[in-house]
Amino acid sequence: KELINSIPEDRVQQRPIYLSIDEKESSVEKILGVQWDTVADSFGYKIKIEDIASNILNNKKPTKREVLCAVMRTYDPLGLISYITIHGRILMQAIHVATNDWDSEISDALNKQWKEWIAMIKGAKDLQIPRSLVINNQGPMELHTFVDASDQAFAACVYIRSCFKGCYVVSLIAGKARVAPIKSLSIPRLELQAALLGTRLTETVRNELRLKIDKVTFWSDSQTVLAWINSPHRKYHSFVAHRISEILEVSSANQWRWVPSKENPADIATKPMNDSRLWFNGPDFLVEKENTWPKKEKIAETDEEKRFVTLHQLGEFLPEYNYSSWSKLLKHTVYLKKFVDFLKNRDEFSKTIESCDVDTARRSLLRKAQLDEFYNEYLALKEGREISKQSSLKKLMPFLDEYGLMRSRSRLENITAIPESFECAPPETSETHPIDRKQWKLVQHNSKIYWDRWKKEYLPTLIRRNKWTSKIEPLKEGDIVIITDDNGIPGKWLKGRIVKVYLAKDHQVRFVDL
Repeated sequence: KELINSIPEDRVQQRPIYLSIDEKESSVEKILGVQWDTVADSFGYKIKIEDIASNILNNKKPTKREVLCAVMRTYDPLGLISYITIHGRILMQAIHVATNDWDSEISDALNKQWKEWIAMIKGAKDLQIPRSLVINNQGPMELHTFVDASDQAFAACVYIRSCFKGCYVVSLIAGKARVAPIKSLSIPRLELQAALLGTRLTETVRNELRLKIDKVTFWSDSQTVLAWINSPHRKYHSFVAHRISEILEVSSANQWRWVPSKENPADIATKPMNDSRLWFNGPDFLVEKENTWPKKEKIAETDEEKRFVTLHQLGEFLPEYNYSSWSKLLKHTVYLKKFVDFLKNRDEFSKTIESCDVDTARRSLLRKAQLDEFYNEYLALKEGREISKQSSLKKLMPFLDEYGLMRSRSRLENITAIPESFECAPPETSETHPIDRKQWKLVQHNSKIYWDRWKKEYLPTLIRRNKWTSKIEPLKEGDIVIITDDNGIPGKWLKGRIVKVYLAKDHQVRFVDL
């Protein structure tokens, strides 16, 4: 306006001039009808459907080629009337699915849709869309993007909200709509496609707009999409996970809000509607204060499109029956644990096998043996219930320790003269389980070593050696003595009767016959 006012009045054209927007030529026919009214400072569209063929607008049904020619004649670079042009592309997709012949007439059902679209596109002739976005660019400005989808299309539209003299002004900047693919997608997936389309369009507008944007808000009426965006994890199928990642690259979860479908202007582009005021003006709540906007409800998590892993157990993953020794089974279990640790956290994984890895593997094997043999008892203890009176473990008073292993209580719990690690009996197992048999053999071997040393090293210290300090009556024939046997059962002592004695040089009995 300042430029026009600076021009002398005698050099100003009084009637409106329509300038066609084209960098190459000024021909209206070639630029497909986008116009600028310099007086009203608004954009308009020059729709010339009649130039295609005279028989299209009468009762004769058009061909696939003629429909395509009519649909592609409207040039809308900003997508300001994409809520109209999208329905022409939806019609073209339906014709493409119905027939491959370009020169045969379309069916009656498609012809009805064609006439409805012709009525919609003719209404675009009278549109006058203001070119100016803001009245004063001094105050805070916000971008609001609305997205929506149906089974036929998905769309997005971007508005700018500014404040002038205490009043809010909302203007449409751009819109974009896409036809849903022929291969059907679920509505939540199409809604996600609309959200991705909205973020891309918003990023383009923000980069090209020569205004300082203070805030960006995205609106969707899909609770599922909002749940995906606000989800703390990304355990979804690749289709959803990849698109959510791209959305969150240019936006944050707190920028996304819910809007009712009846107040969503993008809904007009996905469903045929005659009233376009919501499309150009935006929802009424945008011209009001933020406290009157749709409430940001608590978004619940959804399991839709969530990726689940199903395990089919075809047999024992680590068959302990195939191992000849406990040490080999334990070693392979440790390797398996390290592999699982690597899959869980590759950054902090250490190849070194430490004692804690061996202990964890050992407890895992013992826990498996207990579950195989005493599943009901284990489940009862885990749930805090009493085990059945018919169970063989009832008298042992079993309990679960901090590692989830069943242990039995004993009188040693009340003893304070031994380390705490010996206060409870070893884990309860079954002698029929292969893991338990190997463990039992190892325990028996260690137990035998313990008792041998106990008899040879500790037990003699408990016996008072009176024979070294005072004279005692030597052994004689007929005396009853206790017989020691290294291969005997610990705690079991045999008795024998002396039938003959042998005197040594010191006249003491050193050898006898029993």
